[in-house]
Amino acid sequence: MLALVSPALLVILALIVLPVGWLAWQSIYHDGFTLENYRRVFTEDLYWRSFALTFEISLAVMVIALLLGYPVAYLANSVPKGWSILILSLVVLPFWTSVLVRAYAWLALLQRTGVINQFLRYLDVIGEPLALVHNVFGTVVATVHILLPFMVLPLYATMQKIPNDLMQAGASL
Repeated sequence: MLALVSPALLVILALIVLPVGWLAWQSIYHDGFTLENYRRVFTEDLYWRSFALTFEISLAVMVIALLLGYPVAYLANSVPKGWSILILSLVVLPFWTSVLVRAYAWLALLQRTGVINQFLRYLDVIGEPLALVHNVFGTVVATVHILLPFMVLPLYATMQKIPNDLMQAGASL
C-alpha cells in the first residue's frame, strides 16, 4: 500500500509541504531568528486597510451574488424540468470559459473606451468616461460574475430538497 501511495505523497510533499515550510521559515528567519514580519502585520496600518478592503469587497460580492442568485435558483426550482435544465445550463455556461478570459472581457467592457462608457456617452448620460476598472467597482463586478454560479448551484440544490408539501403548507399559512 505504501508503494501505491508514495507517488501521491511525493507530489504533495513537493508542491505543498516544502513551499509552505520554506515560506514559514523565511517569515521567522532574516539574519537570525526574528518575529519582525509578524509585528509589522499587527502594527502597520497598511495591512489593516488591506484586510478591511478585502472583507468589504467580499461582503459586497456575497450580498450581490445572493441578491442575483436567489431569484435564479428559485425560478429554476419552481419551473418545469425542461425549463429548469435550460436555466441551469445558462448558469453553468460561464464555466466553459477561463476565469482569465472572463476577467479580460470585463476589462474590455468597462475600460474608459469600452462598450459601457461608449454607450453611456452615446446616450448623452455622461460627458467624460467613467473609471469603471482598476477600482473596487470593477473588482466587485468581475468577481460577482465569476462567483455567481457558485451561489446559484448550492441554493438550487438546497431548494430541490425541500418537499413540495412544506411549500404548500407555508403558502397556505
